[in-house]
Amino acid sequence: MAKSRKIRPIKIKVKDAAFHNTVRFGFRLVAGPLTFLLWALIFFLTLPWWGAAALLVLFLLSYSLFYDLRVQW
Repeated sequence: MAKSRKIRPIKIKVKDAAFHNTVRFGFRLVAGPLTFLLWALIFFLTLPWWGAAALLVLFLLSYSLFYDLRVQW
């Protein structure tokens, strides 16, 4: 009987912190506006315009607020 080989997943270790920061920035640059548009669509379809606008303003401010809180802890 033939020996079965274990299939190992490909692991790429990048030790450059700047690369991780660049990838994180690129992801947020793309994902941020997409999530904003998604939430805008949901809010404006389900709430009055003034409520949707208020929640979108809170959504825009929440990222920097939570990031600052996370850095301080």
